[in-house]
Amino acid sequence: MAVVFDRWKHALPHSGPYLVYKKYYEELNRYYWASFAAHPLTYQGMTKMGYTWQSNPDTTLNLPQHNHCFKTLRDWAKAYNELQVWTRLNVVISLASILETYIDSVCGLAIESNPGILINSSKTLDGVSLLKTKRLDHKIVENAVHDISKGTWQQRRNAFDTLFGGHPREWDTYMTDLEDLRKKRNSVGHAFGRDIKKARRYEQITPLPIDGIKQEKLLQFFDITLKIAIAIDQYLLDNHIGEYQALFSFHVFYDHNKGKKWDDTSMAREFMRYFSKNSTPLGKQFFVDLVGFYKKV
Repeated sequence: MAVVFDRWKHALPHSGPYLVYKKYYEELNRYYWASFAAHPLTYQGMTKMGYTWQSNPDTTLNLPQHNHCFKTLRDWAKAYNELQVWTRLNVVISLASILETYIDSVCGLAIESNPGILINSSKTLDGVSLLKTKRLDHKIVENAVHDISKGTWQQRRNAFDTLFGGHPREWDTYMTDLEDLRKKRNSVGHAFGRDIKKARRYEQITPLPIDGIKQEKLLQFFDITLKIAIAIDQYLLDNHIGEYQALFSFHVFYDHNKGKKWDDTSMAREFMRYFSKNSTPLGKQFFVDLVGFYKKV
């Protein structure tokens, strides 16, 4: 069945910002499991080579002359095991960061698509018309999404509600988990994985132990961050973005090719070839209708 063009519906399942987010998410996932797998394999290899806990780490590990402070292989192993905890904590930072970057980006896209929401008047002004005159100033978009990417997740949800007139139910479902993620991310980013308040006390004269994270909790963070990203994406696509991405892509394509003597049908055919290189094929009529809409708006 041919896909029908509709400005406020979306033929493609995900937004561009989500596709970028998913690439980052998959990259982080690959890095973590590569590190996880290497840990036991390292010890297995050392055992086969006959190393003992008292072996010299400089010769065993081929370490450069540096202030590494390892007296024995057991001493190095203690640091290596602690590194696994540190790796999990830094994955927490990355999971939180790519989610927040995605939310900032997709919210900006939704505002550009439906700028009327800035004055509580959704869909009274089509963002496509601004593309053809003067694109919405980026500072306006930044200011509008500022409160959605800062503060507690309840504060972010409230700011999202105010701007977009609602939120996906998954935000409520995973609110506690998202708050756990935010607090853990802050403890790692601002206090090296320690309790932030205790770490900043001036009377604290001894190092605090790292507040680690178990792998089960980290995998939970992997799971819920992906789910909330998908939920936000669908909510904004359904209610505010629609086909704006395809229209924006055509706007750029049209600007680059406006000197060519194509009629609307030829323009639609050429844009279909261009657009479908990196996307799901949508059918000729979809692009004919898209071109017609763009020229009338």
